[in-house]
Amino acid sequence: MTSSYANFFEFGKSLNNNIAYTNSPANPLTYAIMPNYNTDFNHGPTAHWIRPFSTVSATYMKELANGMHGAKELWNTYCEAYLLANPSTYWMNMGAINSQAFAIINAASTPKNTVGQNLLRNALELHCIYYPGANFTREQFDPNIANSPYVSIANTLCDNCAAKIIFSPDPDNDRIIEKVLSMPTTCTDVLAYMWAALHPEKVRHVLHPHHITLKEPLTQKQKNSKLHQHLTSPKLQKYYEHWFKIIMKTLGEPCPCHKCTVNCYNRPHRYSPQHSPGS
Repeated sequence: MTSSYANFFEFGKSLNNNIAYTNSPANPLTYAIMPNYNTDFNHGPTAHWIRPFSTVSATYMKELANGMHGAKELWNTYCEAYLLANPSTYWMNMGAINSQAFAIINAASTPKNTVGQNLLRNALELHCIYYPGANFTREQFDPNIANSPYVSIANTLCDNCAAKIIFSPDPDNDRIIEKVLSMPTTCTDVLAYMWAALHPEKVRHVLHPHHITLKEPLTQKQKNSKLHQHLTSPKLQKYYEHWFKIIMKTLGEPCPCHKCTVNCYNRPHRYSPQHSPGS
């Protein structure tokens, strides 16, 4: 027998219209940005588990940085506030898709990424890397709040998965790219993947054909961009080649399984022409 009752999220659409307002306790930003709670924090006992470093917060913020959840621009002022307000290097990066690649670089780096810097790294990954074999679990940010938005939690990738690199259509007028270029070492693993796609002749000995490639040929505007200049700068070639080889050596042989070569069925990439149910 099929139930005719609305689920809590659908019911909440009419019940809780304040979810979009940043001064409402129901808005995820009131959980996700500040690391410390005080006596005025009135979200209830379960909110203790939703902190800036938690999986749902890290995922919500990277999606917000990519223009989702009603954001009117990429990398808005809330993302900048999160970056500045979360200087701890203690917590794991719970918002990465390719968490293994990040962990490899972060473990070998001094200083480590902060929770705030992880947002920039994760935002760039969502913005510019499409993993055909990735899949996501849709979860409500806070299931105890009516109309709380859904986020796409990345499931663990299988070892060394294929990746398609997607350049922003206009990198020089892209707020995420602009921020990344101001502090590129926080995004070394993501930029190393992008570097590899631009230099197949330097990585063919460690990769299978078409393992990490550009999803589409670059336009002249993309080739003339500061991002392209950064990734092709002679001064940085050894840097990205060094880290890329470390990632590949640690992850092992590129995964040949079918899962890594088929399109993601859960949520399309920001610039992907594909569409999927529930996106």
